[in-house]
Amino acid sequence: MFRLCSAAVVALSVVWGAVLAVTPPARAADKASFEAETMTLSTTSGAKVVTDAAASGGTALGLTGAVTVSTTLALPQSIQVVVRARGLQCFGAPVAAVLVDGAVIARSPITASKWTDYTATATVAPGTHTVGVKFANPQWFFCVRALYIDTVSIVATASTPSDGLTTAPVADLPGWKHIMADNFTKDAALGSWANPSDPAKIVYVGADGQQWLTYPQTFTDTYQHRPYRADQVLSVNNGTLDYYLHNVAGQPAGANPSPVLPNGTQYQTYGRYSVRLKADTSTLSEYHIAFLLWPQSELWPADGEEDFPEGALSSTSNAYAHYARSAGGQDGVNTGTAFTDWHVYTIEWLPGHVRFYLDDALVMDSTKYVPSKPMRWQLQIETDGNGTNSGHVLVDWVSIWSYAGS
Repeated sequence: MFRLCSAAVVALSVVWGAVLAVTPPARAADKASFEAETMTLSTTSGAKVVTDAAASGGTALGLTGAVTVSTTLALPQSIQVVVRARGLQCFGAPVAAVLVDGAVIARSPITASKWTDYTATATVAPGTHTVGVKFANPQWFFCVRALYIDTVSIVATASTPSDGLTTAPVADLPGWKHIMADNFTKDAALGSWANPSDPAKIVYVGADGQQWLTYPQTFTDTYQHRPYRADQVLSVNNGTLDYYLHNVAGQPAGANPSPVLPNGTQYQTYGRYSVRLKADTSTLSEYHIAFLLWPQSELWPADGEEDFPEGALSSTSNAYAHYARSAGGQDGVNTGTAFTDWHVYTIEWLPGHVRFYLDDALVMDSTKYVPSKPMRWQLQIETDGNGTNSGHVLVDWVSIWSYAGS
């Protein structure tokens, strides 16, 4: 999925193309779209224009070398970049990196074999900037890996508030019925999520009646088998669900909350789950995040597991689709995205597919041994190692949809 640091949102589509011509600077007042084959090339080696009836204008740009395509234009402060692209795999998918003024701001494996929009959002200083897309991992031995780009679109968007917070999306989507969101606007002090022993206890009720559970202190985490300490970790303040990660009783402590759905349980079969979050420090090496779908049956690996984001909070986020079979197995991808910036992480679970999106850009589409039994969403941060680092993981919002069919 595209990795964003601070820049625009780009939309690209890649097709084999020829030498790209320099495009005069344009202004992205509302939306500026560029045919990839009309953009500037860093080199003509490993790039050519190809004919493709499904591409915009019937042609696209195909890359087999470490080529960057770019354009220079005036940008507002907040933008969205949409890249319409597809890939030809060879020992893995091609990776597209989005650059602003030469700095990588986003990165995504292009796993789709048909034209697909990969979207990223960010902010830049208003003014003239060069936006580019680079083929980051060419491969020529034994087979050829290729990145095809159709179009790159840059869209002006509303500015993000100064506190970085936004509002949860609540609209129905094609194939999905929205059922729940929480913007964490009702404060709850540290200690109010306390749960000594009852996994069925409602520990938090949101401003619109949303209900939350959490693992009690009698439950222990995966790696260090330490008790979850929601009483010392979780609170709601300043519009966020706040995980205060620090030593409790002389050792690191995490928490593991879960929302109750409108059906009165934590469970549904298939669903779409989105969360916007960030860590306020990169030093939390003894903490491991895994926001995951877990089977109601508690049978693992037979009934599967889906994780996004997952990883050490001092590192970068991963997505994992664990196969629903007794022999286990998984598909996985590292996004290259640090936890210290705001990002939206989405799992789409539907018949035959589990899709993972970072800031609306597709990271992975797993189609092997997809779970088909009810699962719940656990927003788990646990301990993995020793240390005295402390910091906060802030959840801006969560939003959930039920599957409404294709």
